[in-house]
Amino acid sequence: MSLLTWLSLVAVCCLGAMSPGPSLAVVLRHALSNSTRHAVVAALSHAIGVAMWAMLTIWGWLYWWWKLRRFSR
Repeated sequence: MSLLTWLSLVAVCCLGAMSPGPSLAVVLRHALSNSTRHAVVAALSHAIGVAMWAMLTIWGWLYWWWKLRRFSR
């Protein structure tokens, strides 16, 4: 992939991350119906879930890259 393709992919991912979605609705529901503490816990739980998803994605890519390098020798 060219650098321009990667940069456009990064731009699309950033726009997707900035747009409100179902996770914002969940946090707002907890903030409006419960306390601020509930909203903070919901937001932190969402952040941990996204971080775990990203970590598993990176591990998958690294495993694929390692297998590809190992078999191409």
